[in-house]
Amino acid sequence: MEAFDTRFDFQMAFCGRPGISRAFFLARLPPGEETRLTVREGQGLGVFDARSLQTEALVAPYDGYALWLHMHRDRLTARG
Repeated sequence: MEAFDTRFDFQMAFCGRPGISRAFFLARLPPGEETRLTVREGQGLGVFDARSLQTEALVAPYDGYALWLHMHRDRLTARG
């Protein structure tokens, strides 16, 4: 199952570059299914829990922010 989670759009007009868009999706995989995935960018593929990915791995700042938003979605959407 795949679901859209969030999107970031970076305007780069200040330096004469086109904008950059990043879309983030959630994908729930059955155990072991990650072995069938193909890496198209980056240096590798691994399975991490969110907390260790945020504290131990090197991730791009916007990826880290998307992860943080996902981890705190209940608090961010709370009414009251």
